Amino acid sequence: MEELAKKFLDEILYDNDFVTRWTPFHEKMYGDWVPKVDKVLEKIVPELGIEFFTEDFIQMFCDGMSDDIEDAIERHGCLAELHKVLNDYFEWLGETE
Repeated sequence: MEELAKKFLDEILYDNDFVTRWTPFHEKMYGDWVPKVDKVLEKIVPELGIEFFTEDFIQMFCDGMSDDIEDAIERHGCLAELHKVLNDYFEWLGETE
């Protein structure tokens, strides 16, 4: 599950131009957020299934512009929780720069 959490954070950082694909893993960019995201994913995966987390889903979730994702967030409390954690992560990220 931790790998999925890292993948989420990697995609978010990349899609928002914080890092490039060639940037080595940097603890400062992640802080203690890998375990926090991991904890939320532990609730989500049993509810929605690991196959829910496709590349397309991760991409859409990171972009945050898809009606499908907004719909899914409204329908699944666990995704709303993930959305909040990721918003908090962005706030934290802004404070560390």
